[in-house]
Amino acid sequence: MRILKERQVSACECAYRLCHLPLSSGSRKCIFLNARLPDQRYHVVRFKDDNAIAYCANIFERYEMRPKDDKYKNLCLLEFAMNYAPYYRNQAYEPDEDIDTDADTGVPP
Repeated sequence: MRILKERQVSACECAYRLCHLPLSSGSRKCIFLNARLPDQRYHVVRFKDDNAIAYCANIFERYEMRPKDDKYKNLCLLEFAMNYAPYYRNQAYEPDEDIDTDADTGVPP
């Protein structure tokens, strides 16, 4: 029964899909700040060719390395964590979840 596998799509949803806009989004984000003492905090190890080379900078180290000009002088850690995200040069490619894929070929239409 083909009719049970079909669904109606509104004009708004069509426009969003054609313009590659996200169908849902949220205005709230959550950032975890590890409030432990500095010697008890978790560290992420950076690997290169299966060898541990260093620790990744955490939010506290990035906050300490912020520019010392007037714009950032009175910026507290909470504001820094909320407004500034780290830039990673080699980000892994993640396909867009909002794009429909063809069931037969597995490629976007």
